[in-house]
Amino acid sequence: MGGDWALPRVVLGALVGAVLVTLVVAAGTSSASLGAYNTNWDGTSQVRAAADSADTPTTVARNVSTYSTVPANGTLAVVLSPEERYGADASAVREHVRSGGTLLVAEDYGDGGNELLEAVGATARVDGRPLRDERRAGPGPAFPKASVNGSHPTTDGVDTLVLNHGTVVDPGSATTLANSSPYSYLDGNRNAALDDDETLAARPVVTTE
Repeated sequence: MGGDWALPRVVLGALVGAVLVTLVVAAGTSSASLGAYNTNWDGTSQVRAAADSADTPTTVARNVSTYSTVPANGTLAVVLSPEERYGADASAVREHVRSGGTLLVAEDYGDGGNELLEAVGATARVDGRPLRDERRAGPGPAFPKASVNGSHPTTDGVDTLVLNHGTVVDPGSATTLANSSPYSYLDGNRNAALDDDETLAARPVVTTE
C-alpha cells in the first residue's frame, strides 16, 4: 500500500473538484458531481486514473462497511462533499482514523463535512461562505488560487492549488497547509462583489491534524 503514515491524520480541504491521489475513494455514481466514475469536469475519474498509474490499490466505497475490509495503516480515505449526514455510520470512519488511517475531507458549502469532522474528533471546521479572489485566481474570481505553506509530506511537490467555488477552513488546533492569497475575501451575501463589511485577507483552505 502506498504511503506509510506514522500517525492517524485528518486532512481538510475546503474545495470542490480534483483532490489528491487516493487509496480509498468515497464518491458517487458516474453522473454525480465529484463521482468517481464521472469523466466530466465535475467528476473525479482522473483521481482514480492517477492512483492506478501509480500502482496504488483503489476502492470506491459505497458503504461505510468497506472501511473494515482494508487495513487502516497506509490507507487514505477521501470523502468528497458528503450530501447526507453520516449519523451512526460515522463510527466506521472514526475507527479508521483511530486505527492509524488517514482521512481527507473535501467540503464546500454543506454541513456534512463538519458533522463528520466532529465525529472523528477533528477540530477544524469548514466556514461555508464562498471564497473569491479578484487578483489571484484561475478562470475567474470564483476559482481562487492558494499557496502551500512550507514543507509537509501531505503537500510534497505541490506549490499552488486552485479552488473551484471553494470556501475556507477554521483550523482550530490543526496545522494550516495552504492559504488563499491576501487578495481573497469571503462573499457572505453571495453577490459576487467585495462589500464594505468584507475583508481582504489570506485564509486557511487546507489543514491537517
